[in-house]
Amino acid sequence: MRPNAIVALLATTAVTLGVSGWAPGEPSPPSGTTPATVPTPGAPLDEDNAPPDLTPAPEQNIAPGQNPSPAATPTASAVPTPSRVAQVAFTSATFEKYQRNADAITYKPELLPAGADATVLSTSRPEGRTTVLLTVQGLRPGQKYGAHVHEKSCGPRGEDAGPHFQNVPDPKQPSVNPAYANPRNEIWLDFTTDKAGNATAVSTVPWRFTDRHPRSIVVHSQHTQTHAGHAGAAGERLGCVNVDF
Repeated sequence: MRPNAIVALLATTAVTLGVSGWAPGEPSPPSGTTPATVPTPGAPLDEDNAPPDLTPAPEQNIAPGQNPSPAATPTASAVPTPSRVAQVAFTSATFEKYQRNADAITYKPELLPAGADATVLSTSRPEGRTTVLLTVQGLRPGQKYGAHVHEKSCGPRGEDAGPHFQNVPDPKQPSVNPAYANPRNEIWLDFTTDKAGNATAVSTVPWRFTDRHPRSIVVHSQHTQTHAGHAGAAGERLGCVNVDF
């Protein structure tokens, strides 16, 4: 991976995951706020679906010169910590012609050159929000591309990746209804390359992956359309990147 992709990736990772537990668009908590290990209203429950029990241990009558028993001094491990673990997926790959174990495939080398790079970082946060970052390098300069998260893994043909992943699936497929095929219900990552053929796209949606997980990102030949009857269409499928979301 080239240095500028690494810098962009590290910066986005730090902002997206956040060492303090908040994400872009949220105000930073003021100094002196309650630490994340102390439950606050709306905090996650522990494993038995009950609020963590932080009731102090009963006091002991300790004679002068005696040490308290271990039970009188709770350790940090005795206090459950609410889970705030994000689901993270990362892929960095070079486009090549299809072969069985390829991570990134080009179906149209004249439009998406073999040897171009793609890097994907996805974070799906426990409170219900997903951010996906796509960085590409070495594509055709000054070119508009469409890109979306798709349901299935890449295959020998572009259509093998299946339809766009939708949080609320459209009962009518193929989905061209703007009520379903839109950048809030799907993950769109359209971009335009610079004079060096590089670009970065990022999408944040107000939902997270649960029992259904997409498997790839497909790069298309045009930016995505939004009008009824063509919503979600973006021209030919030029390439595909496998991502274990």
